[in-house]
Amino acid sequence: LWSGVFETKRLHLVKWDIVKTPITRGGLGVLDLRSMNRALLGKWAWRFGVERNSWWRRLIVAKCGQGRSEWRPCWNLGTYGCSLWRAIVNESSYFWKVAYVDPGGGYGVSFWHDSWVPGKLLVSDFPRVGSVAQSLDAFVSDVFSMVDRSWEIPLSVSLRRGAEAERVLLMQTLSDLPQLWITTGPARLVWPLESSEVFSVHSFAANLIENNFGGDVAFPFKLVWSPVVPSKICCFMWMVYHGNISTLDNLKRRGMILPNWCILCKCHEESISHIFYLCPFAVSIWESFKKGFDLHGPYPPSTRDFLIAWRGLWCDQRFSECIKLLPHAVLWFIWLERNNRIFRDVDSSPQEIGNKIVRMIGRWLRVCSRISDGLFHEWVTTGTKHLI
Repeated sequence: LWSGVFETKRLHLVKWDIVKTPITRGGLGVLDLRSMNRALLGKWAWRFGVERNSWWRRLIVAKCGQGRSEWRPCWNLGTYGCSLWRAIVNESSYFWKVAYVDPGGGYGVSFWHDSWVPGKLLVSDFPRVGSVAQSLDAFVSDVFSMVDRSWEIPLSVSLRRGAEAERVLLMQTLSDLPQLWITTGPARLVWPLESSEVFSVHSFAANLIENNFGGDVAFPFKLVWSPVVPSKICCFMWMVYHGNISTLDNLKRRGMILPNWCILCKCHEESISHIFYLCPFAVSIWESFKKGFDLHGPYPPSTRDFLIAWRGLWCDQRFSECIKLLPHAVLWFIWLERNNRIFRDVDSSPQEIGNKIVRMIGRWLRVCSRISDGLFHEWVTTGTKHLI
């Protein structure tokens, strides 16, 4: 993917952000250290809210101060003091985008400064109403009536039109909470990413990586990263999916001065869509397998669309295990043929390539005991029957 172990400078084919994306979203799942660091710091934000009576928490509060929230870590020393705890306080904003306080009866939970409404901090989301509230130190129990289960927010002045609209939205947000959101039990810190509702570094890091790098939700990772196919070919398929192999059009985009023509057909410019799907050489290979195994077409001239649609392009259940691997083998051998013609001046016919593809798929499956000897011979016979 990058320069590798060689001392000579080579092309970097894939962006680092794609590499750090989860495998299920089209990346390689390489750990993002920044996200992991934030997750580890988030563990201390969790402990600060859970270990209420621990000696270290009391020491931190005595030294760094206590804000209006008893659940959130605070920093009141300006630029002085330990940078570690300051970093924990600064990075806890990511933690509170996920965690929230189950208010229980609402005692000891700040109405404005605690994240007791999942995903919201009322003082930040409704600043106009908060600026005219009688007390920003009010607890949830002070604003909620357990008798008629209603909300009453005391205001110091009457609201103007814009602030009134914000107050209506705030009341709507409160009314949308579950009916039994406020109970008589004690307040507790909740981590919704785990079924146990207890914080874990792994779930937080995974959430941060998913939010930071996104990725392709439709990425067919089970097809691309098949356990039957050699990892080198799976990696090649992954790079083709992202359009990051060294075709001539990609090399020209990087500033290289090269004549761009397809070595297979010698008629058109070389690109990923052309060399694998539109080139007459590639089309003849795909057509032979369409005839032999009743594959539907036409194929989308995009590897992303092609792999996503691949499961719906065939209906032969006898050779289902074999046909699943066709994209890997066809694209790999077309690329090998392209390189052999450029660097070795060696040509092979579409029929020879087709025979190699059929036998290679059979060997992959036989090594993993996914196919019987009888079915293997039937697959080879059927696959080579229609090669042109």
